Amino acid sequence: MKIPFLSIIVSFFVISLVFTSCLNSEDTVDYEIDPTIKSFSFDSIKIDSSHKVIGKNYPFSIDQIGHGDTALIFNTDSLPVNTKLSKVKVKFSTAGGVTYSKNGKDTVYSSTDSLDFSNPISFTVYAYNSDGSVIKKLYKISINVHKQDPDSLNWGTQAYYTGTGLTGKQKSIIINDKVFVFTDDGSAQIKVTSSDVNNGKSWTSLQAISGISGKADYSSVTLFKNSLYIVAGGNVYVSTNGTDWTKSNELSGNVTTLLTSFNGLLTGIKAVGTESKFCVTTDGQIWTTGETVPSDFPTANISATSYTLRTNANIHRAILIGDNPSLGVNDTIAVPWSTFDGKEWVDLSASTGYCPKTSNMSIIYYNSKFYAFGGKGDTGFNTFYASEEGRIWKEVEEKVCFPTSFAGRGEYSYVIDSNNFIWLIWSKTAQKNDEIWKGRINSLGFTAQ
Repeated sequence: MKIPFLSIIVSFFVISLVFTSCLNSEDTVDYEIDPTIKSFSFDSIKIDSSHKVIGKNYPFSIDQIGHGDTALIFNTDSLPVNTKLSKVKVKFSTAGGVTYSKNGKDTVYSSTDSLDFSNPISFTVYAYNSDGSVIKKLYKISINVHKQDPDSLNWGTQAYYTGTGLTGKQKSIIINDKVFVFTDDGSAQIKVTSSDVNNGKSWTSLQAISGISGKADYSSVTLFKNSLYIVAGGNVYVSTNGTDWTKSNELSGNVTTLLTSFNGLLTGIKAVGTESKFCVTTDGQIWTTGETVPSDFPTANISATSYTLRTNANIHRAILIGDNPSLGVNDTIAVPWSTFDGKEWVDLSASTGYCPKTSNMSIIYYNSKFYAFGGKGDTGFNTFYASEEGRIWKEVEEKVCFPTSFAGRGEYSYVIDSNNFIWLIWSKTAQKNDEIWKGRINSLGFTAQ
């Protein structure tokens, strides 16, 4: 028998002598036979010289059944990345005595001990039986720490290459588990390539889309009710495979562009007499016109996103940004516009906290925030701008960032897949290949336990 175990037995024996000496000979005592840990916690653990983790914010689960003959104690919500586990003081409640494994030996636990939880520690709880025997229960105790900063945007370590020679301006859409990239490389018709959304490494050959009279506007392609819609020469065309298109006679005629789709609405702009009007359709058959398009509303290079209000999940809202050619060099602020019904849009301009304008900007709603980004050349993709509600914007200074290698890139498009990966798809230039990078905020990839 090991010395620590003997000391536990002796301590039980001493306690029982002291306790029984205080009793009358006729008194009887029922000893609790319960070698279990009923609660487990820690006060605080240091992260660095100025930060620490407060134990009450990270409750532990106790699986008394565990695996085999060993019960398990662990925290389901991992501690922040870089939390130091080399010296941890823990607290637990048990009716028995406790030993733990240290350097391969059993050591009697004291409440003043600082333990190294860099790896799980085995604890043994001993209970003193009234017949003089001792029973024990084994525990494996783990303190889990995030290996990654949950709030950081991780772009991985390498890019994928489309191998298609993708060039020119582009727009990407996910439909039926495929990523479609539509590009205008200056040819007579726009082209398309696609890849499985779970792959991204193998792409179809670039080919011109068919069935369209005139050249289609790549930037107008929009997903609506599991079909793709695009504008060419004032008409609307529909496709289910991205390559073969059919004219929609019901929606065609004087359509300037498509803006976005959300909450069962396809929204656009069409000419009505001498005015431009917002228009919506719910069935892909009939346009309903709305308000007159304001003179400062963006009509080119549009990027849109949508979300449900935090205060009411039944209310949907779309937000877009883009270029207004009529403003020319005065178009220096990225003013978002929002709508609840597609028929009336309002600008979210702000006198302070506005988002600076760069070329080819995009807006996304991601991880419960709006992010705006874009640009070309050395001034492009240097930073994200973030906003809670789309009006007041701040430059993101840490964690959600672009790799420095993104600077100097040219045309691009993006999609966000169901696994919360942001795909940035770059066109080929004289200096760079046509590449695909995937990034995700780490916490969005954590598995719930």
